[in-house]
Amino acid sequence: MSYVWAVVLAGHVLAMAWWVGGQLLLRSITPSLREALEPRVFGAALRPMGQRFTRGSHHVAWPLLLVTGVLLAVHDHVLVRGGRSALGVAFGLKMVVVVGLVAASLAHGRAARARSERAGRYARLTLVLSLVAVGLGALLASLPAPGA
Repeated sequence: MSYVWAVVLAGHVLAMAWWVGGQLLLRSITPSLREALEPRVFGAALRPMGQRFTRGSHHVAWPLLLVTGVLLAVHDHVLVRGGRSALGVAFGLKMVVVVGLVAASLAHGRAARARSERAGRYARLTLVLSLVAVGLGALLASLPAPGA
């Protein structure tokens, strides 16, 4: 792997670390904050953290994941020769999971802005799908490129 592709892969991994790590952090502190604070204060404390995480995710992590993901798929010939190979199937499954996690994340944002109780369910679904996507990404990294 050349230095350029190592940088592209590192960018993808760093963006994923921001996205999944931020979710894990927020998920880990939410129960303690909910327990320690009154509901009004809890919302006032958690909302700015969620908004900052969302800005970083929408303006940096998601675009970086998209660009580096497409570059890696093109570089590894997944889009052209992946087909029904293990790599192609894993890539297709990861794309389905990614679409689901983006939809769940957007639904979480809408529910959170509306202060709906569904926001927590959407956040948990987003986290679970994100972890599945990470697992599929690790699987993709371990499979040989088509024709290799």
